[in-house]
Amino acid sequence: MSLNHNRYEDRIIALDGIRGLAIIAVVIAHGLCPIASNLEFMRYVKAVASLGSFGVDLFFVLSGFLISRILYQNHNSKNLLKVFWIRRTFRIMPLYFVFIAILYLVCIIFLPNNLPVPPFWAYALYCQNFYLISGATSNQFGFDITWSLVIEEHFYMFFPLLIALLSRKHFFLIVTTICLIGLPFRYILHPWLEHKYGFSNLNFLLITGRLDQLGIGAFLALMIYNGKKINPRIFSQKFVCMAWVLVFLAKFSKTLDNMMPAIASILTIGSVMNANWIQSRKFFESSVLLFFGRISYALYLFHTPLFWFAHKSNGAMESITYVLLASILAIFLAWISTKYFEEPILKCARKYTY
Repeated sequence: MSLNHNRYEDRIIALDGIRGLAIIAVVIAHGLCPIASNLEFMRYVKAVASLGSFGVDLFFVLSGFLISRILYQNHNSKNLLKVFWIRRTFRIMPLYFVFIAILYLVCIIFLPNNLPVPPFWAYALYCQNFYLISGATSNQFGFDITWSLVIEEHFYMFFPLLIALLSRKHFFLIVTTICLIGLPFRYILHPWLEHKYGFSNLNFLLITGRLDQLGIGAFLALMIYNGKKINPRIFSQKFVCMAWVLVFLAKFSKTLDNMMPAIASILTIGSVMNANWIQSRKFFESSVLLFFGRISYALYLFHTPLFWFAHKSNGAMESITYVLLASILAIFLAWISTKYFEEPILKCARKYTY
């Protein structure tokens, strides 16, 4: 795979389809896995649905790839940081703060007093992950879904600074360091901090436990940006399928590591970046996946509080029915939000150009 700058600058529609597949997987996992049931077939249903959690890993890798493409392409722009951060602010924060504000109002008005409401300051400052590693409850009502947004926002803060302040010849060193620096954190420092100070889920909640996933996306973007020739066989459908099968097997054998779904994710992205693999592009350019890719951000936020209510039922079949209804409502609300709230705001953001 060798792509020149003109090809690099093109919008790859299939990447929106990958985002759509990721959000579908996440919604299925969050919808079915919490259902309480002793039925044998539900055990298998929940086991398969749990694989949808890899959609979050796919989100991280895809985010690292897409953001890095923008930064590499515009790194010579004098207003790189200004325009990048303005566009990211318009993209993420309006819906995020509306979502958080609504959740707080609902919690204050409707939820029982014995359910703790997390501190607003933590969510307003994008530091709720530091609050959660202490073992504090996230309320599960819907606040907990924002943990991944915090990791991405932290990445959006420091990575553009490195790209803007350092020359192009340092890009390879930057990205390689990001890919590797997460390893000592995940295997040495995080376990030590958990043991020494009683923190929990550091690899899950902190950016230092996800740097390799974000970094590997940035690495592929850099290779393409530099016009490096990559063996197209590596990104074939066969290797993509094999990689995900290995990830699934590793999950069930409890040997899964963050880097394994990252590798499968980057192979998936690479398969659509290579124009020779028409079948991959056609699959990810399907109208269904593109639709879900379009509403993915709003759907990611909205489905969790709705599922929280759906899972209150004691019966498995009843819960599945409520989850289905909640899914339909979440999709509808996400479409409304995307069309009439997010996209008009993004239109304003595009007035800021590099």
